[in-house]
Amino acid sequence: MSSEGFEKFREVVLNDPYLQAELGAIADVEGFTACVVELAEKHGHSFDASDVMEAINAGRRALIEQWI
Repeated sequence: MSSEGFEKFREVVLNDPYLQAELGAIADVEGFTACVVELAEKHGHSFDASDVMEAINAGRRALIEQWI
């Protein structure tokens, strides 16, 4: 995973309500993943769809683990 690029773009999104709204409006995982990669490239960050899915899955695991 290109964690550095992903984490830097994640910070961009966390500080930009317009990007948050754009990404929040996407209902399907495939569309969301593609949009994240596309927007990241536009902002000068490089990673691929597998990096996004890895982050999504890590977030899901963390959510589940808090209830175990």
